[in-house]
Amino acid sequence: MLFSGGVRGKTHSEIDYWYYSLDPNLIMYYVFPNQHILFSQTSFSYERDKGENLFNSFFQHFRPRIHLIDGWLDMNFVLQYEFNKKARIENRLTGGVGLRVNLYSYTKKKITYLKETSSEIIEYERRRRTGDPIPLNNNLKSSKRIKDIQMFRASMGVLYLFEYEQISTSGYSDDNKNLYEHRMSVFFDISVLLFENTYFVTTIYYQPLLSNFSDYRILNDNTLEFKLSRKVSLRASNVITYDSLPPIAIRKLDIGFKIGLTFRLL
Repeated sequence: MLFSGGVRGKTHSEIDYWYYSLDPNLIMYYVFPNQHILFSQTSFSYERDKGENLFNSFFQHFRPRIHLIDGWLDMNFVLQYEFNKKARIENRLTGGVGLRVNLYSYTKKKITYLKETSSEIIEYERRRRTGDPIPLNNNLKSSKRIKDIQMFRASMGVLYLFEYEQISTSGYSDDNKNLYEHRMSVFFDISVLLFENTYFVTTIYYQPLLSNFSDYRILNDNTLEFKLSRKVSLRASNVITYDSLPPIAIRKLDIGFKIGLTFRLL
């Protein structure tokens, strides 16, 4: 769940409008015992700009990920629906399939204990290293937990997408225009653990029309998240979108900034 506000602008730092938004965002992430992954994201956005105009949007993303080669290669399936009043998207339905490659990943093991004091931990580790006998009533060994912490990850992928788009009615010549398009989606993402509780994630997408490469979209999503607790995080995000051939009256470049809180339900 994300509550946020921010500013949108365009090239040369020209600000078009300040806006305030409410963004309920429900994310489900489930890992099966065989390491296959099911990811789902549902979000709504209600934005009010300085001129008191109200924009709203809806986004639904569903992506199963099947491991082909553990730790290296995955197959991704995508099903996505989008409505965006501000961008004149009445309906956009996308489906696709492709491969994702893990280019590099670095993890670090972190040792934790459930409830023991520091002196008990130090004594246990000393005895373990030197080979000294550990008392039978010592419960440190059973309460020791080793967790893999992902420090850095870089991956990329290529997908084929079939897209249906309906442009909304706004008094222009392209009103209610229906588009059936075949696109390619190439993406590259990096995730970095900057500090113990601070993550930075950046993803860039390039999506050209297969029949006309001069018709393309670029999206860059950047997120900085600081964990305040196991359930609550502070998040700042920046999204840059570019559409070489947008609907009439919609600008090509859009830049948005948001800051808010996320709440983990489970």
